[in-house]
Amino acid sequence: MGHSGATLLVGSCEPFSGKSALVMGLVQQLRDKGQSLRYGKPLATSIEQQTSGDTLIDDDVRFVGE
Repeated sequence: MGHSGATLLVGSCEPFSGKSALVMGLVQQLRDKGQSLRYGKPLATSIEQQTSGDTLIDDDVRFVGE
């Protein structure tokens, strides 16, 4: 059975308040320290269709994956 790590949920009462930027900075710092992390965004405010099929992906998730 695989190891289940801790979960951090970041939320705000205001849209476009910098949540994704905060999380991306935190993820980068922890990765620089050797941590293995995954990023997800359960609620999307902006999505675009991928050219490779019918998959929809949030702009922030696409940016983090690049």
